[in-house]
Amino acid sequence: MTGELLAGRYQVEQELGRGGMATVFLALDVRLSRRVAVKVLHPGLDARFTERFRQEAEVVASLQHPNVLAVHDFGEDAVRGPFLVCEWVQGENLRELARRLAPVPPEAVALLGWELARALDAAHARGVVHRDVKPENVLVARGGPLKLADFGIAALADQARLTSTGAVIGSLAYMAPERIDTGAWSPASDVYAVGVVLFELCTGSTPHAGEGSARLAVSVMTRDAPPLVEAAPGTPAPLSALVARCLAREARDRPVDGGALARELEAVLRSWVGAPAEAARAFFQAPESAVARWREDRFQRLLGEGRELLAAGQGARAARCLNAALALQPGAPEVLALLRSRPMKQGLVRR
Repeated sequence: MTGELLAGRYQVEQELGRGGMATVFLALDVRLSRRVAVKVLHPGLDARFTERFRQEAEVVASLQHPNVLAVHDFGEDAVRGPFLVCEWVQGENLRELARRLAPVPPEAVALLGWELARALDAAHARGVVHRDVKPENVLVARGGPLKLADFGIAALADQARLTSTGAVIGSLAYMAPERIDTGAWSPASDVYAVGVVLFELCTGSTPHAGEGSARLAVSVMTRDAPPLVEAAPGTPAPLSALVARCLAREARDRPVDGGALARELEAVLRSWVGAPAEAARAFFQAPESAVARWREDRFQRLLGEGRELLAAGQGARAARCLNAALALQPGAPEVLALLRSRPMKQGLVRR
């Protein structure tokens, strides 16, 4: 499609990405002389997908918020069919950012979660439930801010709770138990998905695992998520407790919506980094520098906690903390000295 002019207005320049329903292209809006992202529906799909396209345009057009990816236009090309025109974000998605910054320190996790919760607050306040919050649908512009994208399966909270076919749609690892069980959704199911994202940012993996979708679904519905303080030693208790509440199996036990979650994350952040808006701006301007500073702070925290646990005779817990410190600074001599200062089970020390 490179070089094509869609609907006499959008000059296609290059492909940006491809999904199950559509392909996204970088294009030039020749009328306004600006670059945009154009999502073109795959040919041969039935009318339900065209309706989702139209719905996405209507939903996002009603959400004017700096943390929500803006939709500029919706139309149909005589040859290529329906398309959606969004703002073009020069940056990366949240998964790519997390890989680049890993291990992501708690301060960055909370800041990213706060911006994501603010986007959901804007949606939930208008009665819109996203239903597919995951790292690939979160874009991070160079210099900020974070943008929640892909409202293609979003729904109004007062709509019927199932799709027309009765199918549950979305990404299984990020689905709340009630969505897997009955297909029901609510703002609290989006909060659950944010909890999974925050857990994954902290640990590098989602809280539930299983070989195949059936086992994963059973785990989500029947097992509590592991505590963050165990999965990622050194995670501050306030963040660990909040993520645990987001991942509660019962929707009533979670923060009720994006606004409630944003307020709780803001309270956590104020005690760590000061005003979240200012901290977020500084973080997005130089994420590597911010992460390096926070990582050093976390290393020192883990080192101190490990030293205290060793002094208290809790060798196994101390080893988890100190090995987490080694993951931040491999070969750190002060950590290795502590690990070797008392007998421990073979294999606890990371070389």
